[in-house]
Amino acid sequence: MGINLLRRTSGAAVMLLVMTVVFSSFLAVLPCRGIALAAVPAAALEISPSAVKLAAGQGADVLAVVRNATQRVMRKVRLSGFSNAGVAVSIATPELDSLAVDGSHAWNIHVVKSASGPASGGMYLRLDYEWKTKNSEAPTPGVATATVDIQENLPDSIDKVAEARMEASLETLEENRPETAFLVVRNIAAVPILVESITAPSPPLDLFLLICNPGRGVSLAPQESRSFPILIKAENAVHTGEHLLLLELGIHWEKWGQPFSGTLLASQKLSVGVLGESDILKLLGVPTFLFLPGFLMAAAFMALWKFVSPKKAPALEAKSTEFWLIAITLSLLAAPAYSFITRWFGSPRNYLVAYGMRDVFWVWIGSIGVAAFVWLVITGSMGLMARWKASKHAQRTFSEDDSPVEVLRKLALNGLGFSLTAVDVTVGSTKQQYLLLEQRREGQTEAWISPPIVWEWRGTRTVEFASQFMKQLDQVKNADALADLIERGCGKGNDVKMLDVSWKYTGEHPVKKKLDGANVTVREDIGEIRMVEEKV
Repeated sequence: MGINLLRRTSGAAVMLLVMTVVFSSFLAVLPCRGIALAAVPAAALEISPSAVKLAAGQGADVLAVVRNATQRVMRKVRLSGFSNAGVAVSIATPELDSLAVDGSHAWNIHVVKSASGPASGGMYLRLDYEWKTKNSEAPTPGVATATVDIQENLPDSIDKVAEARMEASLETLEENRPETAFLVVRNIAAVPILVESITAPSPPLDLFLLICNPGRGVSLAPQESRSFPILIKAENAVHTGEHLLLLELGIHWEKWGQPFSGTLLASQKLSVGVLGESDILKLLGVPTFLFLPGFLMAAAFMALWKFVSPKKAPALEAKSTEFWLIAITLSLLAAPAYSFITRWFGSPRNYLVAYGMRDVFWVWIGSIGVAAFVWLVITGSMGLMARWKASKHAQRTFSEDDSPVEVLRKLALNGLGFSLTAVDVTVGSTKQQYLLLEQRREGQTEAWISPPIVWEWRGTRTVEFASQFMKQLDQVKNADALADLIERGCGKGNDVKMLDVSWKYTGEHPVKKKLDGANVTVREDIGEIRMVEEKV
């Protein structure tokens, strides 16, 4: 069985070999018989570069090369192209009569990007040609294509064209003290630039800028720098603290035959203050100008109270919690008051928004003035009160010059009548009866005493007055009413004198004596007696 399989396999191989030899012989005989197989023409179109970047108005050159790799002469060769990216395509001598076998030809293609159209796309090239076979009379057309990628070439950003910076030596800009800063501009592009304008779009409200404007423009060559001086001055009312000064530069340049422009920014931080303000606040230990008015009022008042009048140590300690409570409260009230007062002298000024040296001066003077006024009112009121109390005390206090009527008046003011405690006074060898003009207090060693008051009628008295007077003598608790009748009887207010009043002891008067028990003895044992008696 195995021998039969081997025989079958060997027979198939011999048959395959015979068929291969016969087919090869047939192919070899075909040219000899005049039957020709034509080769397919192949034209290669090469592009360099395969991609270009273009901006509006920018142009570029592309090289297109055709190589005849066919076995026939190429005729009526023509190159054309179009773009969908807004590019104008220009080909120098696009047509060629013929191109020999293995020959090549190059075209220069110039492309220009228009201002309109898509930003990117492609340029499509088409190569048309004809070729003939030896046995054919009609030409056979052929086509080859290639594509160039068109990309958008963005213009240089402004920070790659120029740079600007502010140079200034000032740390703090103070009111009415101008400083000069310099704006330095440098051209970092490969083309000249033109500085057309320098502006401050929104300068701080309290800053005045005098900028050296470039006029029609200042041209800077590549890598050239130029400085522009800028005068900076703070107005008479400033916002104290940090400020940002921002400048805008208009820059113009040309590239690829097209104009370009942009805006460059330069900034500088400035610290703005009022001349001498920080030193004043530092010396006084006040954290901010807002609290200065109240501090000055409280401190000035305490100084006047301590060193002028009443020359006493204030109840508050300087810069204590209570002190700052009063100072801050006064400061919060001073801000709207200052704005209201300045309204009457022109435009209102609000130092919560902006202030200057003039505001510091008036706040200083005004705060001390208010403190002095309040001190004057308080101390003046205290003086008036003291004088009033002294006057009242004098009205109530007895003196040796008091008349009988004045003694009665003072008794009434002290809440006493004219029924008083008797006092024995020894004068030499004579003992006289006096009356105690005060309520005796425990441990009292001195007291005012007075001799009795005596009266006698004058012949001009009226019955009505005499009756009224006698009734009043019985009203011992109403010394003031009795004093009125005595003055009336003595002729005060009328021309008729109906009564004479005097002290009982000639030459005697109220006197302040020591209650020693020897020369002056209080007779509480006999009780109270009436001070006014009829003269015997």
